[in-house]
Amino acid sequence: MSRPSLPRRADDVLVKGILDGDPGAFDELFEAWFPRVWARARAAASTTAEAERLTEAAFTDLVADLPQWRDGTSFGAFFFARLRAAQRRLRLAPPSDPSDA
Repeated sequence: MSRPSLPRRADDVLVKGILDGDPGAFDELFEAWFPRVWARARAAASTTAEAERLTEAAFTDLVADLPQWRDGTSFGAFFFARLRAAQRRLRLAPPSDPSDA
């Protein structure tokens, strides 16, 4: 029998936890955002290896830039801006989905 999962903490709480050195906060943020980031990375990359590099770069850039994020603004927009910047840095073609523009 599987255990019910605990409710996920809000992104702003997780960001504060990461900035305060709580390793569990990063793990939780990663688990919550990985599926969306992976889906966009996979759409942008021509190979699984490229998608893996892009996903890793997006999460690395996110952690480095977290002090710049302001609570009350869209965390998703902040994160996906890091994904697009990593995509440009890695010289991957932009995704064809117009919602990513």
